[in-house]
Amino acid sequence: MQLPFRLPFRFSARTVLFSATCDAAERAACLPTALAPQQFQEALGTPHGLFFALVAANTATTNAARLLEQLALGYRLVPPDVERRLALRAALNYAEVGPEFDGALAIGALVNHTLHLLGVGSARAFHVDENGRLLALRLASAAQQPFAASDVLLLLGGQLVGAFDPYELALMLYAHDAEDAGRRLLTLAQRRSTTGALMVLKPEHRRSALRSLRDMLRPA
Repeated sequence: MQLPFRLPFRFSARTVLFSATCDAAERAACLPTALAPQQFQEALGTPHGLFFALVAANTATTNAARLLEQLALGYRLVPPDVERRLALRAALNYAEVGPEFDGALAIGALVNHTLHLLGVGSARAFHVDENGRLLALRLASAAQQPFAASDVLLLLGGQLVGAFDPYELALMLYAHDAEDAGRRLLTLAQRRSTTGALMVLKPEHRRSALRSLRDMLRPA
């Protein structure tokens, strides 16, 4: 089976997906928390593709980790030939997550160079292309976005949604690998006394000079 992405050998030890929480109350959780290139390729080789999820609840009654388990199970139960938009909605229904969910929740799947996303509440998603342009994605209705090995996806939940400005997000995601970018953003969030969860998906990491901040953020 030919995999959709070919990762250079020099990235073999790097994390391509990194997620974490900075919430003392443990109301936030991510799935998965880390993914190395080999695991990433193996996930893309499965019929369902790579499934990921993030939750940051506002209420202490929500068991974030348990909710993510239910979402993942609900997604796996849907046959792979079903449209992914419907599969993501089925996962929400299986976990009994409705529009009234108190917090932020985002789930997604990467299948055949296409990113599928669905969110509830205040979750935010950003896509950074190979030129460093930052694009906000709509999550209320299932989003579908082309995704190349050189692209980056950022998911934010909780107070982290409003913790960063677009310039520092674009710079951080473009200049660092997934784990380094995620940890740097978490450090900034903690300095600003904000809590929540984040996820960075970046299959390849390339450090290169930016032409200008204006070029980075120009409309697609």
